[in-house]
Amino acid sequence: MEKLNKNIKIIENERKIHSKALEEYVHCEFAYSIKNWNGWVPVEYRRTGVSIKPEDTAHLISYLNMVYEQMKPENFSDWKKKQDEFWKEKSKAEKTKEFFDSLIKGSWQCVECTLPKNPNWARRIQDLKEFGYTLATDTKRYCPICKANKTHIMLLPIERGSITGNGYETWSLSLRKRIIKVLGGIDVYEGTSNAHCLPDHKFPEVRWDENTKSENPDNMTDNEIKQKFQLLTNQRNQQKREICRKCFQTGKRGTIYGIDYFYKGTTDWDVSIPCKGKGAERGCVGCPWYDIAEWKRHLVEQLGNKKSLNIKTVGSICSGIEAASVAWQPLGFEFQWFSEIADFPSKVLLEKYPQIPNLGNMNDIPSLIENNEISFPDLLCAGTPCQAFSLAGCKNGLKDDRGNLTLKFVDIVEANDRKRISQGKEQSIIFWENVEGVLADKTNAFGFLVSSLAGFTDVIEVKKWPNAGIIRGPKRNIAWRVLDAKFFGIPQQRKRLYVLAGGTDFYPENVLFEMHSNELMQYPKGELCFEKDGHKFEVFREYTDCLYSAYGTKWNGNAAAYNGSLFVVQDDKLRRLSPLECERLMGFPDKYTDLLGAKKTNRYQATGNSWVVPVIEWIGKRLILYESDKMHFSSNNVRLINRVISWEEGFFIDCGKDMIEIDDEIIINCTNVPENCKFGSMRDIISADAPEDIYISPVGCYGIIRRKKERNLKINPRLEQVLWSISSQMTLEEIENKSKVQKRGKFSEM
Repeated sequence: MEKLNKNIKIIENERKIHSKALEEYVHCEFAYSIKNWNGWVPVEYRRTGVSIKPEDTAHLISYLNMVYEQMKPENFSDWKKKQDEFWKEKSKAEKTKEFFDSLIKGSWQCVECTLPKNPNWARRIQDLKEFGYTLATDTKRYCPICKANKTHIMLLPIERGSITGNGYETWSLSLRKRIIKVLGGIDVYEGTSNAHCLPDHKFPEVRWDENTKSENPDNMTDNEIKQKFQLLTNQRNQQKREICRKCFQTGKRGTIYGIDYFYKGTTDWDVSIPCKGKGAERGCVGCPWYDIAEWKRHLVEQLGNKKSLNIKTVGSICSGIEAASVAWQPLGFEFQWFSEIADFPSKVLLEKYPQIPNLGNMNDIPSLIENNEISFPDLLCAGTPCQAFSLAGCKNGLKDDRGNLTLKFVDIVEANDRKRISQGKEQSIIFWENVEGVLADKTNAFGFLVSSLAGFTDVIEVKKWPNAGIIRGPKRNIAWRVLDAKFFGIPQQRKRLYVLAGGTDFYPENVLFEMHSNELMQYPKGELCFEKDGHKFEVFREYTDCLYSAYGTKWNGNAAAYNGSLFVVQDDKLRRLSPLECERLMGFPDKYTDLLGAKKTNRYQATGNSWVVPVIEWIGKRLILYESDKMHFSSNNVRLINRVISWEEGFFIDCGKDMIEIDDEIIINCTNVPENCKFGSMRDIISADAPEDIYISPVGCYGIIRRKKERNLKINPRLEQVLWSISSQMTLEEIENKSKVQKRGKFSEM
């Protein structure tokens, strides 16, 4: 057996493990005449096909000897020349090249302070691996500059792997092009043509072993290609890799589009099937990520055998900046028209959706429908102005013209359904969102809305409408539920009312409510101080208060100014959230409202008035999965007797904000917390490139302190420390002189 080179010392017998990438390393020291090298040598590294089992000592010795020879300092110059030639062919990979240049030092490099500043640094590291470079990753190495444990990367200057496929398998460039051509260039996840798609092996490589390797000859048949590959973007490929890794480690299969459906097997990996090797592929069949197109086909077939809603077209009223489109277009919903009159949101709609007409004033829609000038969609969604019902709008309700638009919405619904019924179609599905304040509105606006939709002769009147409820009417069934966005992956406490309605054979509570099976979760504690992109940040709570439309102008006069949840400390300076951060807090893509010439105030207002995208997406997915009434709410149920109000035309069930027992087996979740929570992090929201004019001056900081004293308000203690620290940068006299030229409210006189 080959002997280990005497200049190689294995520092630790126990392997170092990077579980996320499923990589393993051996800690070694190589002695050379010029200088020694101390680092980690990958021994499980699928990108170059290295897979050395702990018990295979002979293979390990042979591999370490080879690495030692290639890493000799006298070989570095020739190695570098080869890499220079390689990068000349990768002219479009400039950002990845920057990372390579930083890593050729051959030592550990901290991703926070020594590698190039790049928010997507993990993608650049992945690119280097895909180019065949051998890297080691230590996720908890102490950085003396950052003075904390940080992720470090080390590049080993050895021959690049010749693999152009994905670890164990290879394919030529010509075959790669042919795979894309045979599969039509279609991104199977989105179902659309995409020039940036790459071949994805259906059988995930995390489950391969050394016997799984097989060649992919250029003469593969079209059928062989279709059986073996699908096309995904880099982003989706990474997503699949992470889901498959978790499945491999936990035995829990992944879902796609948030839909928990497997056409073979269940959520749990079949323990009778091996976890690794060619035999493991049987366990992947039925998982949506294994063959997305096949999974979609089975899902459609399954839904075709059940009473699905078959929603295809949508009309949007009081559209704003169209959170509904962002959430539902990827689900296959086709938006046929918008209705928005505000100037800036209308510009956003024109920029983002130029092919979809904006009808403008919603008052004109009933006549447009009656005159066949617009289509009659399967679903109507609306967020009629909430200001009439919110604290910001003083709860004027139906006395406010904006509140009366809620009843105009009913006219649109009726006109749309008359046309649909005349054409032999089912009644439309109705979705309506608003602030929870509408439930306590003194003008009973909510009672007018649901009574009109249900088709009752008289308006239902209750002292305060519950957070969740059900109505059965002669014309429509209705259900509603208040949900809090902070449990949907967005760190913003934003409780909103969501209403669904449809014909008398539609049971909307089966979409909005959930069968209770999990213990409801509390919002977890998280880091309030952190570093990101080379900057220090501090937030005052794990989630923010509700982002309101006037945030751009009234940033320091409401409750959030005193609990600090809508403030950020960046490098010891206090500031508001930026428009970009507000977009993230609502679930929008970055810079969604960043139109040419857009004012920050416009962006704040449009974003704050919108819907939270992940909540709307959750509802959309549940609409797709709707089959029939599985909850069986009935006015005759003895357990509901104290919750039911019945009359000749129908009944109303007060679900409060509780768990409702239907029978011994069925418990329904009507709370504002979903069964399966997702939690976001303020770290993911915060961006280092905040504009200078959103920082709070010493005068502004002192103004908040002054109002706190005058109104005897409670304030976050840490926020108060920060306010005093910043305001102390000026003397009280300087602050007073500066503030005299600024308008001040009735509480500000000193």
